[in-house]
Amino acid sequence: MSLRARSRIETPQHLRRAIARLSPKSPITDRFSAQWRCLGIRGGRQQEQKVVWYKTQHEHWLGWLRAYDGPGAYGRANWNRTAEFVYGHIVNPQMLVYLAEASGVDPILIAKATRRALAGKTTMASMSGAIRGVLTWSVIEAALRGRPRENTARNSRRRISQASTKIRIKSILYLNLRREFFAAIAARSKRIEYREQTPYWKKRLEGRHYDLVHFRNGYATKASKMWVEFLGLRRYGRGRRAYYAIRLGRILKLQRWRPRASH
Repeated sequence: MSLRARSRIETPQHLRRAIARLSPKSPITDRFSAQWRCLGIRGGRQQEQKVVWYKTQHEHWLGWLRAYDGPGAYGRANWNRTAEFVYGHIVNPQMLVYLAEASGVDPILIAKATRRALAGKTTMASMSGAIRGVLTWSVIEAALRGRPRENTARNSRRRISQASTKIRIKSILYLNLRREFFAAIAARSKRIEYREQTPYWKKRLEGRHYDLVHFRNGYATKASKMWVEFLGLRRYGRGRRAYYAIRLGRILKLQRWRPRASH
């Protein structure tokens, strides 16, 4: 069965298994946490407890969901809940930011959510509510279902072979990206590209069939380029919050790309 056809994430157990596959690394969440602490010190905002039992938000999620098999530490009267219910009742905003980041949600959406959370919100519950106003459950579930499994040697060899294959498909969607987003897709940590539902993008995306997406990093003559499988288009939200989610598959070819060395 295709990974993209994976069944929906309906129970806390489904959600826990999906999160268990994610990386615990979370630079975006770490930056958000630092900003939150700084604002809390200056403005008297509610803060996370100083002493916690987990080292990462990944560990936090897994421990939290493990307790959903019963009443847990909070003595739940009803623990027969859905994954969407669990997501909707998380109070710690760091957990929400981490889940979006690790599952591959567009950093632009995450930045929008964190800005709202830090804009005058004084409690953890209000911050989490602001984040969920942007990073809805449908966005998170779509990202989680689109995550590839850990690479096997066979998959790695297959990608190397595909990267050397000449692109002969004519139905191509051309998009230009800033370096940070181009790098995230090239590193396979970003699996969905978002565009607002404007008349321009409606004309380019709706009713069209594409075989792949051609990304370009900037407009220079020798700009980096990347060809990625196009796996479909989804629509989310209404009114000003409406946007398109372009689902990305395998990277078929990378050209003139040199990732920056990490420090």
